[in-house]
Amino acid sequence: MEYSLQVDEPKSGLLETYPLKNENGLFQTTLPMNNLMDNLFVKRFFIVEHSDEPKVYRFSLDKRTLQNTTTRYKVISNSQLVKLKFYRRKDLSLGLAMTPAKLKNLSVK
Repeated sequence: MEYSLQVDEPKSGLLETYPLKNENGLFQTTLPMNNLMDNLFVKRFFIVEHSDEPKVYRFSLDKRTLQNTTTRYKVISNSQLVKLKFYRRKDLSLGLAMTPAKLKNLSVK
């Protein structure tokens, strides 16, 4: 059975799919950072099972799992520091919020 990671951007309507490799029961894929950072809209993630009747799965995101997992990251994109935060959306899908770091005004006197 083949699977892929689907990245959905509800605000823009963008939908990207990345093939998943199954390594000893663990799925792996490479998600190019510049694809995520093209714009800072919220993203949703799903697993798609490719079969005669394709199925879309959500990630299982209980509070205990989220507490034991790193959900916040800081990356540099286009010379800007961007904060990434994975979270459980109201529709129970895995979401990714991205916000640029706030710039502080340092007045020189």
